[in-house]
Amino acid sequence: MKKLREPDTRDEHRWRESLDRLEPATVLVKLQQHGGALDTPILGIVDDAPHPPCRFVERWLSQKRQAADIRDKWRFWAIFVLTLIAALAAIVAAWPVVFPSDRPVLTVSGARLFNPFQDSSTFLLDYINVGREAATQMQVSLRADPGS
Repeated sequence: MKKLREPDTRDEHRWRESLDRLEPATVLVKLQQHGGALDTPILGIVDDAPHPPCRFVERWLSQKRQAADIRDKWRFWAIFVLTLIAALAAIVAAWPVVFPSDRPVLTVSGARLFNPFQDSSTFLLDYINVGREAATQMQVSLRADPGS
């Protein structure tokens, strides 16, 4: 009977390369199908002997889970911070709409030209009247639409 040699660092490197080529889910299935002791080799991971022991594969899976957990935490916090920045930007943008100012935004000769935050029912009429006054002051004739 052929005696198997003890695994060394080259074998561990070969095992890691083979495990990295497989998905962690596939390795987990192979590990569950094995169902043996911690020192027994798991077949199907590498082609040549020595095969990785169950303990080595479990440690590799544990490292992959820890790396995935760290990556998920970073992803969560990155999304949280970006969402917080977007929420603050939305609050800053909505502030003038929610808390309108009585100051006009643009005036011509003391007349209110544009304030989108005042009452919408009088806004259009005021805007048209101020527009006509401004046009008269600049000596530009406006045609009144008879249909309006």
